[in-house]
Amino acid sequence: MKLRNYQITKRGSSIQLVVAMHRWMTSSDDLNSVRRCVEFKLPDADILFPSYPAGPFSNCDPFQIAEELAQCISDANEKHRCGYKKIILIGHSLGALIVRKTFLLATGFSDDGDRPIIIGKQDWADKVTKIILLAGTNRGWSFAKKARNLSRSKWLLYKFVAWNWKLFRTARLINAARRGAPFVANTAFLGLVWHALDWFIGYLAFVVVLQQARKRYIRIQWIKMAQSPDAKLPPVVHLIGSRDDIIVEEDNVDVECDINYKYLRVQGAGHLNIVRFDKNPVFKRRFEYALTQPSESLKPNSYARTLTTDTRIQRVIFVVHGIRDYGFWCNNVEQKLYEIADKKSIFVITSSYGYFSMLGFLLQPERQENVRWFMDQYTEAFARFPKATFSFIGHSNGTYLLGSALRRYGTTQFENAVLAGSVLPRSYDWNRIFENNRLCAIRSYVATNDWIVGVFPGFFELLGSKELGAAGHNGFQDSIVRSSEIRFIRGGHGAAMVEENYDAMAQFALGNIASPVSAELLEMERSGIVVLIAKLSWVVWLLLLSLIGITLYSAYVVSWYFAIFLALFLYGIVRTI
Repeated sequence: MKLRNYQITKRGSSIQLVVAMHRWMTSSDDLNSVRRCVEFKLPDADILFPSYPAGPFSNCDPFQIAEELAQCISDANEKHRCGYKKIILIGHSLGALIVRKTFLLATGFSDDGDRPIIIGKQDWADKVTKIILLAGTNRGWSFAKKARNLSRSKWLLYKFVAWNWKLFRTARLINAARRGAPFVANTAFLGLVWHALDWFIGYLAFVVVLQQARKRYIRIQWIKMAQSPDAKLPPVVHLIGSRDDIIVEEDNVDVECDINYKYLRVQGAGHLNIVRFDKNPVFKRRFEYALTQPSESLKPNSYARTLTTDTRIQRVIFVVHGIRDYGFWCNNVEQKLYEIADKKSIFVITSSYGYFSMLGFLLQPERQENVRWFMDQYTEAFARFPKATFSFIGHSNGTYLLGSALRRYGTTQFENAVLAGSVLPRSYDWNRIFENNRLCAIRSYVATNDWIVGVFPGFFELLGSKELGAAGHNGFQDSIVRSSEIRFIRGGHGAAMVEENYDAMAQFALGNIASPVSAELLEMERSGIVVLIAKLSWVVWLLLLSLIGITLYSAYVVSWYFAIFLALFLYGIVRTI
């Protein structure tokens, strides 16, 4: 049991129950001002203000916290003599995400990947009359941009701390709330050789385990529920400080998928002190207003971010580039898609995550940064185009984004997918994806001379990696994919991304899964030399590492300073190639 202090405080006639969750790095004591205000304004409300492990390096599972909280509320509701008439949920910062997830669990949402759902639909979910969020990190936190009221020195410090979390694979609780990140992670273990290599090529620190997460995504679930004609979302009141000194405004403000979601600006409040009512009476008055006023009479005073939905769009197509590429070819594919289809019925997304070096690709946390970016793009599109199905065209690292999203986020769903130069492992479990109706058709291109996939991700597959592999060189093992796989397309890593193949890829993404590939692009066999090089990828890596070692040793003989300088110089080179 992760929750602490989860006893119910009985008060008055116990008509309703008020539940509140604190932020990261604190306990329920941090919400004492909120508690006193609730006790004064709602004398007949029982109180449940539990704590959870929220230390700076806490690896606590927030999904488990949400499950336990849902169960605590359920137990309290059942023990009540006739059940509570009303329930109010309150959350501050990270606690805001937890109470939203708690409510989703109570409504019966179970599309959380392969993690078993301990609790089912709860009767108390229908009694939730209001959810109040205080500086809630709706989109997750990110220090890519500096908050307007955050000093530059603190911003750099926060970025450094966040980098160390990623470096040492710790603080999973707060990292689960990164922007675009899933909500909960389980762990899996790989071999020590994999860890040693992961350490050697860039972490410069010893890593004991490599986490592989199965993710649960709150925003998509919330949007799904809001769009469901049978669902009844309670009113949500989000209080945001006008001087948030930690989180940028865009991380606080989510897409509005529900007319009952309202933002209230708290003048002068920061991210942390918005719950300190003793510091400023204005904070208290705004909270009392949100707590006691009927939801229909609440007047939002800021962040009126009205989501513009477009029900005319029937299909959304993501076109995603790979490593060492700015994705200029994506624009050409986009033009072909619009040329073939009715422009009014499709929408093509070619947003770029920027230049991604080979070294960044080889480091799992760097790759996951792009996966989170992709999921943020997916979520926005999911809310904006409620009637659309989704298709995907991806090259190289783009195929990794799709594979990781489908494997880790149980809420993602696509109709058709085109993969070129795939860096996924041959053993990727496509069968499970198809069984769960999260993908209908897939076409993967296997090139004749793709030595890049064969040598680099192929080597990691030899070490047992479940994330990277040589599918773009050897093809997938799954029979479902093999039946539609293109073996072989003439050329190297970018063989499929040529103008002569744009039409076939666009047709497939738009639903014509029988679209033919030009015979002029096809070959019967792969290059024997490339096949041999791929099989000996471990030799290639050994030669590369030996060369680096000899270079550094030679520098060490000259001087330690020169060795350090040379090491940094080599690191800079591999970060840009």
